[in-house]
Amino acid sequence: MSKLLQKSKKKIHESQTLSLKEIEKVKIELEAKARLFQTSFGLIKKRVIA
Repeated sequence: MSKLLQKSKKKIHESQTLSLKEIEKVKIELEAKARLFQTSFGLIKKRVIA
């Protein structure tokens, strides 16, 4: 019984660390997209003003 419990705990822990890595990856991608959007938006604004 305890072996089964340890296995399931390990699985839960593995899935949690995986989801944390996934969240981190998505966050980095979103930040990169936001930066790209800000720079392109800034260029558009400069063109409109100029």
